Amino acid sequence: MLKYFDPYGDAVFNPAQAGDLRVDIRDQARRHANEPIGEFLRSLEPLVERLSAELHLYLWFVGD
Repeated sequence: MLKYFDPYGDAVFNPAQAGDLRVDIRDQARRHANEPIGEFLRSLEPLVERLSAELHLYLWFVGD
């Protein structure tokens, strides 16, 4: 799911996508464990967990 990120555009994820997004985030966080991006990705995990647990919730990333 991370392949859909565009740093200049928006990305929106829904509860049905949360599982795939969680896997991608964990994989990339491990791959970049000692870098700032790894720490940032780990900070997203609680948001993705909440996304998967609740209905009518969306996780938005706003570019720029």
